[in-house]
Order: sequence, then structure tokens, then C-alpha cells
Amino acid sequence: MSMFRLSTTLYGHDQDVKTLAALNEDAIVSGSRDSTVRIWNRAGKSKDFGSSIISFKSDKFVNALAVYRHAGEVLIASAGNDNMINLTAPGAVFMDEQNEDDQYCLIGHTANVCTLDTFEGFILSGSWDINEKVWPKQRADL
Repeated sequence: MSMFRLSTTLYGHDQDVKTLAALNEDAIVSGSRDSTVRIWNRAGKSKDFGSSIISFKSDKFVNALAVYRHAGEVLIASAGNDNMINLTAPGAVFMDEQNEDDQYCLIGHTANVCTLDTFEGFILSGSWDINEKVWPKQRADL
């Protein structure tokens, strides 16, 4: 029987965390009902994670995340109750206005987007509107 041991607890969201994704072995991404996507980076060579940065803030709660990796590009896909899929660069830091060079938005669902995944050059989404969508990511068109 395998055993797991809690290595750390991360504090920062104001409401319950709905989704997690591993950006890499030194960074975790979390989405919450507080409408934020946070990136938690490992503190130096330690096993502990430091404080988080808010990389994206939605108008509604965030409940699905995926990390898009294709042809050397890495983006964080987040979605939730606003019916949209937002793509942000891992280095983006949310201010009062999001840097448009670091953000893309996929619009097409008419209800809560509850699941995301990626495969090769595609982003896959599922929604309460009873539809699943396959989105090709073409940087020149976004």
C-alpha cells in the first residue's frame, strides 16, 4: 500500500479552491470561487512554495484549469461561470488592466465551462450547455 504525506498547505485564496494544475515541477496554478487564478512558485531550492501571484481575475468564479503546451508555447487556460475560456501567459501578473499581449479569450459556450484539457495544438472544453468544444490554437488568428 502506498502512503502519501502532506508536504505543505498554501494560503491565499479568499474562497474555496475549485481546480489545480501543475505548470511545471516548481509551479502550481490554482483557480477559485474568489474569481482568481494564482500561480504558486517553489521558494528557491526548498521544497516549500512561497506566496502566490494573481495571474488572472475573472468576473465570475473559476472552476477549470489546463496548461496548454505546444510548439514551445505555454499558456494557462482557465474557465468558469463567465462561460469563457481565458488563456494567459504564465508570466502575466494581474493588475487593474490585463496586458492584452498576455491574454486570449475563447467565446462560444452559453453556460458554465466546467472542464478543460489540452491535446497537442488543441484546447478541449466541456460546459453545462451540454456541449463539448475542440478549439485549435492559432496564435496569428487570436
